[in-house]
Amino acid sequence: MDFTGKNIVITGASSGIGLASARLLAQKGGNVYALSRRARTGERTNCGRGRIIEVGCDVTDSRSVREAFEYIFSDAENIYGLVNCAGTGIAGAVEETSEEELSGQLDCNLYGTLRALREALGRMRKQGEGRVVNMSSVGGLIGLPFQGMYSASKFALEGMTEALRNELRPFGIRVCLIEPGDVRTGFTRSRRYTARTRESEVYRRELCSAVNAMSVSEEKGMPPEKVARLVLRALSMKNPPVRMAAGGGYKALCFIKRFLPDRLVSWVVFKMYCTRKSLGSEYWDFEKDVLGVKKG
Repeated sequence: MDFTGKNIVITGASSGIGLASARLLAQKGGNVYALSRRARTGERTNCGRGRIIEVGCDVTDSRSVREAFEYIFSDAENIYGLVNCAGTGIAGAVEETSEEELSGQLDCNLYGTLRALREALGRMRKQGEGRVVNMSSVGGLIGLPFQGMYSASKFALEGMTEALRNELRPFGIRVCLIEPGDVRTGFTRSRRYTARTRESEVYRRELCSAVNAMSVSEEKGMPPEKVARLVLRALSMKNPPVRMAAGGGYKALCFIKRFLPDRLVSWVVFKMYCTRKSLGSEYWDFEKDVLGVKKG
């Protein structure tokens, strides 16, 4: 599909999948409005046949999101696509997670998406067409040990997106979920931990096993450009599927989740994340990354 002249809004576009998607879509001719907290509103960069326009935006702040879209609509008559990539993750046992920590997780991963949708959909509806791509995760299909709150936010996003898909169909707006597996995005080093995780030893070895497994998989995962190509495909399709998985191994995991007994899926997840009794690896160290102990 030729994106020349098409305006696309991407949240969380300062790094990772969001940045890779912005670059790819601009190279295909699109005008990409790249939203992030670090962006300098109005700064424009030519990229391939298109351009990237930075827009400062904090998706956890309704006023910030509203002002970002006011700027976009003052600069562009319409928007063809909205790609919601903004997200964050917090690790820790469910028992050791506070209500405030859960609220913070939902505020970005779920409410942030809703805030962007509310600003964009009215314009798309008037146009009679549009595309929405919501970035979920394999954690939106399978509850990940010690990332229960992250999974909760993505499960909620999946349910909201499925409902949204049918609500918007009569208006010519197509909606799709993308479920990446592990991606090399810097997520490993920026992962946050619950306050009680730093203080409690109840789950320490189990948490270390799970986070170590995740960290190794993430650092050896697919490049964000691979997921960006899936974003491009979703925006290009006349009728995109409900969900698209990225990464061969995770496509298989998504398959067994849908077609095999839950008991078997739970056993596979346990073996993947909860049986490696390690306090760290070349990618991750409990004392340094969780407790903040400076080494060397």
